[in-house]
Amino acid sequence: MLKVNTVVMQNQYEELGQILQRLNEAAQDVDAVNQRLSWDVAVSKRVRQVLGQQNQNLTLLSNHAEQLRQVLLEAIR
Repeated sequence: MLKVNTVVMQNQYEELGQILQRLNEAAQDVDAVNQRLSWDVAVSKRVRQVLGQQNQNLTLLSNHAEQLRQVLLEAIR
């Protein structure tokens, strides 16, 4: 039999939810900055590429955090 501390797991689940929310907010901020760029075309293109990649990375990290959150929730149950 495996014993787990569900209180700790619940706390981690809630903490991951907060991290997930911050990641989603950061992804939205990066996307908004990316859309508002109207500088020199060469600089803008490179900055937009980097921001686009960071947005994708944040979204991926957010998805992984949500998956981990769901695993914790199942373990708590």
